[in-house]
Amino acid sequence: AGLPVKLSLRNIVFEKGNIIYQDTKIGSKFHLKDFSINIPAVYLEDNATGVDVSLKFADGGDLSVKVDANMATYNFDIYLNLHRFALACIKPYLNDFITYKDFSGYLSANITITGNINSILSSNVKGKVTLDKIDLTEKSGSKLGAENVIVGINKANLTENAYIIDSVIVDGAFAHIDLYKDSKTNFDILLTPMGKSKTSTDSTASDSTITQDEAPADKTANIAATPTEEPKPEPNEGPKAEPATEAASDTTNVAKAAKEKPAKTKKLKAKINKLLVKNTYITATDHTIIRPFNYKVSAITVTGQNINYDTPCNVNVAASFPEGGSLALKYHGALSNLNTMDIYISVKNLVLKHFS
Repeated sequence: AGLPVKLSLRNIVFEKGNIIYQDTKIGSKFHLKDFSINIPAVYLEDNATGVDVSLKFADGGDLSVKVDANMATYNFDIYLNLHRFALACIKPYLNDFITYKDFSGYLSANITITGNINSILSSNVKGKVTLDKIDLTEKSGSKLGAENVIVGINKANLTENAYIIDSVIVDGAFAHIDLYKDSKTNFDILLTPMGKSKTSTDSTASDSTITQDEAPADKTANIAATPTEEPKPEPNEGPKAEPATEAASDTTNVAKAAKEKPAKTKKLKAKINKLLVKNTYITATDHTIIRPFNYKVSAITVTGQNINYDTPCNVNVAASFPEGGSLALKYHGALSNLNTMDIYISVKNLVLKHFS
């Protein structure tokens, strides 16, 4: 502010670069093609500064980011547009969370982030996120996924603890539940990290190779190899006052900490204005009996409006059973208080021979 000049940088352009990010520990690789940066001007004053970044992913999808910032107020606006990013790129990272055979799908997002550099967590996020062709193949070959998922975000703010969702639309979801003889389900197997199961197996194998005769021998060898020393009496230096002083100071610190209560987090504000699940089916298979039982519930539809945690809301569910059966469920109540729950269930034309 004290200089009699204005400083700006203009026409900064970087075109058609290639960036390869490889995580050798995990085994992942991201190849960014046609990486470009366009900065019309950078002002080190109260003028607005704009930055445009664009790139393509070698495995599918492209990303463009536009940033508008003010160097005096530190306010910023970020416009992010991600188009059909291939989710198969994240498969190496899934091994730490689940056990699976294959995973595929596409992610698109059109997001606006508004805030201030001095308070990043107070930024407001708004936009739309879309998932297409989500397909998770389990080790057994069975699949979980959805044809299309769209989430419209009205507002997301970490500082205010507020998450207002305009709409959640799930189309063509499919899932299955398998019950095995060891009382486990396919979800128990799926949610076991791939590395964890291998580690436990290796640990068990290594422990089983140690015999009872080896343990005492090793213990004796260790004792023999360690030289023994006679314990030396500690000199008597008389009573000390320092420990008492330290104890007193510790007590004072604990008392101060008790008085200084942490700041209360703001009450959660979560709301879904519109919920729609359609064209969904679930199959269930019981392998615990001699003749496995298999059942399919199809045409599952879920609708709801103004769904939140504290205020009573309405949710309707409809589904079809084999050979013309049907289910209708109406829910009314607040998720935070089960005493407000009111459910109406209607089952019609359920063919009982399937449960023989």
